[in-house]
Amino acid sequence: PSYASVAWLNAALPEGSRTLIVGLNETYWFNRRVLGGGNFDGERVSALLEAPTPEALRTRLTNDGIDHIAVFTAPPPTTDAKKQEERQTRLTPAAQRTLSQLLDRYAADVTSRGDVTLFALR
Repeated sequence: PSYASVAWLNAALPEGSRTLIVGLNETYWFNRRVLGGGNFDGERVSALLEAPTPEALRTRLTNDGIDHIAVFTAPPPTTDAKKQEERQTRLTPAAQRTLSQLLDRYAADVTSRGDVTLFALR
């Protein structure tokens, strides 16, 4: 179910970009360079996003070569309760806050479709 969104993002991302994927754990379909969590990786993704300030997070991501962030607001649909649980990326409140502030202050909304929005870091 997530392949259509990934194919759309592959087409939308500039060649040579490196994108942080938040909210989707199926990153293997991307043909662009991406960084993201896997099943049950909410703690790891949160650890990456938690920073004392949005400026500190911006510096961390920039140092890692991240120039875009794609945010998926809902995991791919499934009727399997276990699959639904493993596909969710549960961020801590601190990670949610810092990511939100970063996107507000240091990112431009490039495009969106369905449940995914693509941002470019400035």
